[in-house]
Amino acid sequence: NIIDHWNEQLQARLGSVIGSSNIDWDGERASVRTQETNLGNLVADVIRNAAGSDIAVTNGGGIRASIPAGDIRVADVYNTLPFDNSLVVVEMMGMDILEALEHSVRLLPEQNGAFLQVSGITFEVDPKALPGGRVINAKIGENRLSASAYYTVATNDFIAAGGDGYDTFMNATLVAETGIMLRDVMVDYIVEQGNVEAPEGGRVVILK
Repeated sequence: NIIDHWNEQLQARLGSVIGSSNIDWDGERASVRTQETNLGNLVADVIRNAAGSDIAVTNGGGIRASIPAGDIRVADVYNTLPFDNSLVVVEMMGMDILEALEHSVRLLPEQNGAFLQVSGITFEVDPKALPGGRVINAKIGENRLSASAYYTVATNDFIAAGGDGYDTFMNATLVAETGIMLRDVMVDYIVEQGNVEAPEGGRVVILK
């Protein structure tokens, strides 16, 4: 009886409508692991807004489902972000951020769970160049990424701990380890927005 009671509470929570959208959100494996997507951009924007950081990055491998147009339920967010990843903020030098971006795109055009969905930063990628020299014109807002400057970076605890080969994050200075789950940050954002619109794209431009 106790288990049934809590199962009922859980199902009611997962089934509750928290917002809506007029567009389909692309979280397909082949997309989020090879290119920016509107869902990847949204997740990264939500992370950056919650942290108040200069930029945000999150691994495409952590996004596991698309969200169709229409009502958005808690279950949709939990299906999209099924892992117990929490929000972490670190401080990094521009040269280390560039190294992380290079790591993100090193396997293109192959699918790679380490491919980063980003917010607050834009860059171009030359997939024909050798790995380690593919990232071009990285900018924070309107300003070119400075190798010697320090920036705050919001991400998930998996990446912050060096997951997916991101060793460079292990040398970063910890600013905040919030313990707040990314999916809960997403739910709160959708509730606040009501109707969720497509974020601005053009963040990871893959050259032909």
